[in-house]
Amino acid sequence: MVRRLGATHSFDYNSSSLQASILKVMKDREVVGAVAIGKGSAELCVDVLAQCTHARKFVAIVTYPQLESETGPLLVVRRVISFLSWNTKMTIKGLLKGVGWKFVFATTIVENGLGKVLYGEVLPTLLARGKFVPSPEPQVVGSGLEKLQEAMDMQKKGVSARKLVVTLPRA
Repeated sequence: MVRRLGATHSFDYNSSSLQASILKVMKDREVVGAVAIGKGSAELCVDVLAQCTHARKFVAIVTYPQLESETGPLLVVRRVISFLSWNTKMTIKGLLKGVGWKFVFATTIVENGLGKVLYGEVLPTLLARGKFVPSPEPQVVGSGLEKLQEAMDMQKKGVSARKLVVTLPRA
């Protein structure tokens, strides 16, 4: 799927040689940083950038670290402790390896006006010209609020290369 969207390389994130495979492709290339999306990706990006010779060593992290179990007693306390522990480890790792990182919060585009321009002007134009390919393909679960739980259950079981959609009737 990512090749169809213009990627020149793709990697299996379950591969035991993932880091080596990425480094092989990045050898002697200028790297402008990395975007970490998904479990374990921030740590991997720091490790890879630390070994790139021609790199701006900075990682933009989009996904918060998740607990193994999202149920049980004291969930909020466990989340806070887990996040603070992860944050401390990443700070030390980044300092030792010479790689900076920050979280990216999607809500800031509302406050700085970027969202209005991006979604109101740029994206519609690119879609109309066929220059932006919406992906992954949508899978419509159904229509109405009563279909939300079914969609959530499907998502929890795992969905690959699809975006689950529940349409809502106009009021």
